[in-house]
Amino acid sequence: MNTYITKTYPVTCGKIPAGKAIRVVVLADLHGVLYGEGNRELSADIASLRPDIALVAGDMVLRHHASSLDQSVALLKAVSSVCPVFYAFGNHECHMENMEDCKEAFADYLKSLDGIAVILRNQEAFLTVKDVPVRVRGLELPMKSYRKGPRPLISASDMEELFEGTDIKERPEKAEAAVKMVDILIAHTPRYGDIYLDMHPDVIVSGHYHGGIIRFSEHTGFFSSQFRFFPGYCCGDFHKGNSHMFVTAGLGEHTIPIRIHNPRELLVLDMVSEEEGQNKPLSPERL
Repeated sequence: MNTYITKTYPVTCGKIPAGKAIRVVVLADLHGVLYGEGNRELSADIASLRPDIALVAGDMVLRHHASSLDQSVALLKAVSSVCPVFYAFGNHECHMENMEDCKEAFADYLKSLDGIAVILRNQEAFLTVKDVPVRVRGLELPMKSYRKGPRPLISASDMEELFEGTDIKERPEKAEAAVKMVDILIAHTPRYGDIYLDMHPDVIVSGHYHGGIIRFSEHTGFFSSQFRFFPGYCCGDFHKGNSHMFVTAGLGEHTIPIRIHNPRELLVLDMVSEEEGQNKPLSPERL
């Protein structure tokens, strides 16, 4: 039977007023794995957590496996009945969109998600949660960023340029609301964690590395998807100033379906005011 753990982190944020809290659930790297028929067990667990927002950090599907598309739709439809869903693609979605044997099925997948999830392809969306304004950005890096070997050079300005000229969904009516707006970035690969933190969002969520296959500690995994040993930002939480990055070990895997001291996980972030929580900073190792 497929199993996973629920990993919860407290997140302090000066933009959240005292007495308020925002619960965020993060899904990533499902890769077509099922937790009960139609992922009923997983969706029921998410509903029991009563999240305010669901963030999907990519690779919910498995390339070459069109059936994983329907499984993802069923899960996200169930989650959308509980809270708003924001979805940024990973490399598997981007691959499927351009594969001849999956192109048509992926187009249907996008149509099926209409009204279920807000898909953010270098786009930003706005919402209000418990009277707190929130911006969610979904970063979709070019496929070269997933290549094996040395990290392709992509700068913070390159990433910011990806958002220029793209659609903005439901911009707040009052511009001054942006001053205290909670800023969230979904970025599938943690390979550029140092740059994400330098972009200064309040929260960054990533996946992709599946916890490093073998996990040695909260923040140390053995192997990355780019065939790098002991990669930086492999798993766990990383903090720099007022920016906080969380890398989930994911809900599934593929190709090498091995996990040692590295359970599948559903990630939960409880965002609270500075008066009500305190992060324990970890200096991130720069790649």
